[in-house]
Amino acid sequence: MSNPNKYLPKGMSHLLGEKFKIFSSALAEYPWIVLFGLTLLCMYPFAVTTLLNMAAVFYGSGGVDFNARSSLYYDLFIRIIVSFVYNLIFFTLFVISLSELKLKMVRSTGLIVLWFYLVVFTIGSVLHFCLYRQVIGVSSIYAILDTNIHEGLEFAQSVIRADLLFLSFLSGLPLFFGASRFLSHRSLEAGCNHVVSYASVTIVCLLGYVGLKKEFLQENNPVLFAIGSIGQSIAEKAAVRALSSSAPPNINVTLRDKNEGPITHILVIGESTTRRHMSLYGYGRDTTPRLSQLAMEKQIEIAQDACSSRGATLQQFKELLTFATREDHRALFTGPNLVQVMKSAGFHSYWISNQQLVGGLNTGSDNWPAVFAQAADVQTFINKRGLWGGATTTRALTLDTDLLGPIREALSDKSARRFIIVHLLGSHMNYELRYPPGFTEFSGLQGVDPDFISKNPSPSEIKAYNSYDTAVLYNDAFMSELIREAAQLNRVTLTYLSDHGESLGETSDILGHIDGPAPRQVYEIPLLFFFSDAIKQELGSRMLTLRRNLGRPFQSDSLINTLLDIYGLETPWKREKASLLSPSYETGRRYCDTLGR
Repeated sequence: MSNPNKYLPKGMSHLLGEKFKIFSSALAEYPWIVLFGLTLLCMYPFAVTTLLNMAAVFYGSGGVDFNARSSLYYDLFIRIIVSFVYNLIFFTLFVISLSELKLKMVRSTGLIVLWFYLVVFTIGSVLHFCLYRQVIGVSSIYAILDTNIHEGLEFAQSVIRADLLFLSFLSGLPLFFGASRFLSHRSLEAGCNHVVSYASVTIVCLLGYVGLKKEFLQENNPVLFAIGSIGQSIAEKAAVRALSSSAPPNINVTLRDKNEGPITHILVIGESTTRRHMSLYGYGRDTTPRLSQLAMEKQIEIAQDACSSRGATLQQFKELLTFATREDHRALFTGPNLVQVMKSAGFHSYWISNQQLVGGLNTGSDNWPAVFAQAADVQTFINKRGLWGGATTTRALTLDTDLLGPIREALSDKSARRFIIVHLLGSHMNYELRYPPGFTEFSGLQGVDPDFISKNPSPSEIKAYNSYDTAVLYNDAFMSELIREAAQLNRVTLTYLSDHGESLGETSDILGHIDGPAPRQVYEIPLLFFFSDAIKQELGSRMLTLRRNLGRPFQSDSLINTLLDIYGLETPWKREKASLLSPSYETGRRYCDTLGR
């Protein structure tokens, strides 16, 4: 056999041979049983999430076309095999790198921190699956980073049950037992073999880089998932924040409206309100008596089949307030948002919100709604107080009706052109905090969805269901009052929709909302318009086109195109066929249509 070393420069063969002997000798002295045990501990969360992912696919979560199941299974199988091999190599070298750190305290701390993270990740993954029938994804990480303590406690009180917590903690027991067996093993006390350590760290870094570039590897590796998703969230928000806080770009806005009289446009964004619980859309309980009366009087225009493009607020805002769509997010980072377009057209803009801030307005750690609010001339967040300000999990400090004061101030502004965004808390859980004590509440099961009754709900589930309907009723009172206030102006438009819907357990065990496969009602939202008589006359034949298209399917990531048509604005970013005022309106593909009932 030919000797490959003959092609190396003189002396190089001897040097490489010596280095290889040192490396081989070091590996021979390794406590392989302990390291293998630690590697298995690191692989355990991957095994758990893989089983959960397989369960989600075979369980038939929404968004899966049954005709494509065979190819889906094949793709899933290949990805599991590749991810298993990748993770096995990655974590073996990762454990070796940690075990060879020079200082014992640093070495032990590193292993314990890794173990603690894997425990939390495993328990969180199982709990997330129990709640939503899917493992933790990037959208869930985004939501966690945008949640404050008070909102988190409301969520925990409303959704998390003791039995689900117990089951989730059971899934972490192998990590607890494994830790007691391997983390304190005396063979780890030697440490500090520089050759093995440096080689392992180098390869782990290279593998990590490859894993972060391959989405399926990142999603199937607990360590890379945290690094990648958190980094992606921070970078994405920073990019949009910079774009939103800067002067409006040259977006070439043309104003069709030649009327010099004052005009006001209002966009109201609700929260967690599904149209399935609105009598305006045929629900059994009379949860929207005032809006239903306005509809009977032909004072509002109702979209019959509107769906949200997303099942979570922050993901929805990125598509609702920009020209980005669910399928194409490029405009999020390159184009203007709605507030910037309105400012470029000469509108004095307001952002009035009952949503809580997370890190403070314009601080660099604010949440997504506050990022988009940066472009507004006036920014008002009335719900600034958390637990330290007196709020509890049974008493809210602010209600949506408290927004009426700041809204009236905006409506009295002397600017000729005004644009007002109102962001509600709507019917967000905890539902009983969305209306004041003493407000007329629903009780019992009369008028309740039969599917919900057939599941033999517990008293706590019935209470939550009734509280949700009461929150929708209170939202009806607020919206009708806001429309009454707006109607006092001569030239005004008002658009109302919810960011997403909500599941109360009628058709599945999922409670609340989640971005991804979920019951269809998580995406079914109300969408309505109010136009003053003067605006109706100005729109002319386009009002007839709008009314005709309101009976057709619609998805919220197209709304910005309809709004610009209503506001009389033209820009190259607008998609003509996506507007409800366009005679050539095209529905396009909707995510909600891929879901079960």
